[in-house]
Amino acid sequence: MKNICWKVCFYNLVNDDTVEETCYESIEDISKAYPKIPLHTWRNICLGRSKVYDRFLSVIKDTKTV
Repeated sequence: MKNICWKVCFYNLVNDDTVEETCYESIEDISKAYPKIPLHTWRNICLGRSKVYDRFLSVIKDTKTV
């Protein structure tokens, strides 16, 4: 069985340090945690289609087998 974990990292724009790093089970969970960005935008960020947020936000899909 595969478990998918979405790792969300926020970066400081001044010195590129990691400000916050959290893991979520689905894109909907990410959207609920950060409601200022709509769900369809989170989907585009997770799929790598949105380059606007690359400077301060990255989302990595991590697959773990149990």
